[in-house]
Amino acid sequence: WNLKEADLSKVLPSSWLPAEKPCEVDTIDVSQFDVFVFTHFYFIRQRPLLIKGGARMRPDVAKLYTREGLLKTAGDYTISLEELPYGGGLTGKRTVSKPLRDYVESLDRRTKPEEELHYFFTSTVAGTPLNFTTAQPEIIQAVNKYVELDIYNTQAYIGGALMGSPYHFHSTAGNSLMYGKKLWLLHPPARQVWSNEVIYRSLQQSGPGDAMKCIQEAGDFLFVPSLWSHGVICLNNCVGVAHEW
Repeated sequence: WNLKEADLSKVLPSSWLPAEKPCEVDTIDVSQFDVFVFTHFYFIRQRPLLIKGGARMRPDVAKLYTREGLLKTAGDYTISLEELPYGGGLTGKRTVSKPLRDYVESLDRRTKPEEELHYFFTSTVAGTPLNFTTAQPEIIQAVNKYVELDIYNTQAYIGGALMGSPYHFHSTAGNSLMYGKKLWLLHPPARQVWSNEVIYRSLQQSGPGDAMKCIQEAGDFLFVPSLWSHGVICLNNCVGVAHEW
């Protein structure tokens, strides 16, 4: 993957980013992960947690997220792209369909990222070439020995700088970023936010406000509790998967 840091200085104000530390929610290294602590203090109490290095998958699954592995497995698979994931035409622009291979190659040719915001974000359908994304990170496999987390939805995503998802909320989820870097903006249930605007344009209009800010880097796992509102924007090319339980 082309993971060269995008120069976003002219289109992404520094005020959108965390000021004092990279992530304003609780953060641990995967070496500190403890199933009991996670289950009782984060999963049950519904508190967000960033686990550095927590997105590690089984080797046979991890290789399918590489550019070579993904294009070999699903390069000819036709995907749908929207500026607003699940927007249903709310942006006034048509959904674009093309082979995944063409979309991946187009990410390398973007010259004005603020104008080219079609994002690949889709629920995985059984029997398709992307079915491998239903596999969960190793740390969740460990949790499943004590608390059964039954997946009811898997969402794979690929996007470039400034693409992402608008403010929304749903059931408890875990987000595994395999490649790239993302900015998360989170609000607890008492301050729920929902938006039907493209995240980049929404932030241009009103900024992040009092959202909790968090930078997720490649290999990080972010636990997002039920009904916590979150908006997400890629800071360079991003590849990953979200599992909802």
